[in-house]
Amino acid sequence: MASVNGAASGSPRHVAPASWLVCFCSVEFDLDVGQKMEHVVPSDSLTTQEQSDIAFHAFPDSMSLELHACSSVRDSLFFVRTRRERLLYGFVFCRQRQDERLARGGDQRAVVVVSTQPFSGILRPLTQLVGLDYFNGGAVALDETWEETRLWAAPNYTKVSQLLLKNHTLVTQLPAFSLFPPPAPGLPPLPSRTSSGGSRRSRSSLSRASFSKLNVGRGGSFAGAMMWDGAEGVVPMFSDSEVFGPFESVLPKLWSLWELALTGQPLAIIAPTPGECSMAVASLISLISPVPYSEDFRPYYTIHDATFHELIMAHEVFQKGGGEGLQLEAHLPRMIGLTNLYFLKALPRWPNVLSIGEKPTLAPGFSVPKSRFQKFNPRYAIQALRERGLGAQVLLSQHVENLWMGSAPLVRPDLELCRVISSRGPPGTSKRSKGGMSSRSDSLRKHFASLTAAFLEPFQGYFVPIEGLRLSEIPADMGCSGLPEFDEVDFMESLATWPFARALTDRIPSQRDLTVLYERFLASPNFRVWFSRHQKLVAQELGLPHGEIKECEQVPFAPRPGEDTQPGGGGVLKSAASSVGKKPLGKKKKRWDCGDEVRMVEEFFRLEGELAADGERWEGMAEDFAELFLAMPTDLRQTLFVSPTRADLVERLKNVPKAREEILKLSLDGFE
Repeated sequence: MASVNGAASGSPRHVAPASWLVCFCSVEFDLDVGQKMEHVVPSDSLTTQEQSDIAFHAFPDSMSLELHACSSVRDSLFFVRTRRERLLYGFVFCRQRQDERLARGGDQRAVVVVSTQPFSGILRPLTQLVGLDYFNGGAVALDETWEETRLWAAPNYTKVSQLLLKNHTLVTQLPAFSLFPPPAPGLPPLPSRTSSGGSRRSRSSLSRASFSKLNVGRGGSFAGAMMWDGAEGVVPMFSDSEVFGPFESVLPKLWSLWELALTGQPLAIIAPTPGECSMAVASLISLISPVPYSEDFRPYYTIHDATFHELIMAHEVFQKGGGEGLQLEAHLPRMIGLTNLYFLKALPRWPNVLSIGEKPTLAPGFSVPKSRFQKFNPRYAIQALRERGLGAQVLLSQHVENLWMGSAPLVRPDLELCRVISSRGPPGTSKRSKGGMSSRSDSLRKHFASLTAAFLEPFQGYFVPIEGLRLSEIPADMGCSGLPEFDEVDFMESLATWPFARALTDRIPSQRDLTVLYERFLASPNFRVWFSRHQKLVAQELGLPHGEIKECEQVPFAPRPGEDTQPGGGGVLKSAASSVGKKPLGKKKKRWDCGDEVRMVEEFFRLEGELAADGERWEGMAEDFAELFLAMPTDLRQTLFVSPTRADLVERLKNVPKAREEILKLSLDGFE
């Protein structure tokens, strides 16, 4: 966690702040044009689209949500995540002011600190300092503060960072770079561990004893090895976020939320304010460390987000077609924080919905007496049954804190831990005090760290060098040479006899439920990114040949059974249908295979975005569009191309010889 102390002595070396920050922004809510970007420092650091995205996420959906109880000024702090040409994080300090002399009785302004990485331990306190300086000194304060950040040292993932800003020092310990959501920061070289000045890799063969070096100082635990990052201590992702506070009223549901986050299931978190929903999203991501959350997520999601229309389309396809569940393309968010209840109308069948936070008043016409849950009342019992049938749609009439899941939960809550944490705190602290909340959050974080470590233990064999393998025998084209390949079939079979830790079996006593949880985990990008990163770390530490981790911003879906997997780097994942030594080399794969619908849709939106940005590029893109169109099944063509907004694209495709015949067939079926 970060703290703000008095200025420290010493002068840091001069380094440009690009690795920490992208820019500072100030945004105004203009009565005539809506959200308007006032200042960007440096002025050329954001594209026009990026400025628009940041501006539209800088304010709560409604002023009435924040200015209540006759407050004249309301400050709020939250963070957002946007994706256009690149992935950006914006930490927002928003001030809403009530003044009858102004139009609409008030105004709204916000300061946004933008970065390419969620360095929340530094960026939260920085945003508060920059915001207060801006409202006290105006736009010139942004320029002055930016010049000071130019003196900051580059991010360091192995020790505590101390960054000077005016009369303060921002102090934080960054998480391990392997814990960051994709794309991770640049992966620094690991410290060389030589002895007596010898070579780091002096033996001609590898043994399992080599792996023990990773456990030095960690008590020999597998959890320590998996979270190893070259530092003396390990900090979870978003460790500065409270865990107890956001989920206090739904504490027993936290185990189900851990399950959803670990397996990358769709989850909408609804709260009264952006601060509450973004804090809840960050807290859930922190609970699955050392597994990096690798699906797309939006701590505060609005209808102005660039992906909103596509999310609605995916939901409509799900509603019409049914199937096993909601299928989202890789670039669409799966965990979203919301304050606008319109999403419940637009996405009525979203699988998992969590409602948290207390609203100052209930919707007109509704009141919940305190005695409702203290004694039986037939009228309230009937109302409760009706609400249960409505699911999350009940939130359209009244605010209820609850979790609605599309499938039965697999993980049981620790009710005794809930009782202890909810009933008492450390001596001399009250339940709602900062110390009391922090203590409870630490207890929950420790519990889920043990639970996650127990869940990951069956994978430990894949991070141990192959016994007796000689380095000279390792093929140069292997991914993480010297470490076992992952075989899903063998792994799932091994679970039947694996001696699971009690920390896991107490929460998931059913072998069937354990199997389902591992199946869902293996099907998610969370597994692939975690596995490849840690094989890379182990290989680099032991001096094994290894490739670079090359992560794209859009993490693809897990492959279907029978498909070969090519992770971004690190480990070699072997699909269930393949076997060792039988993978064909040098065979060129078709551009599009049957069953590649998800990748087809992703490529379609990519091409469409490029064409929208530069219409003159059509000649160079015509063949790509035609090839993609011809590879699509008929129903997917109808879904993507039957739209008035794409009429021009259809007309252009009619002029491409190879696509003309198929386009005309669709026209006869009512395409036009």
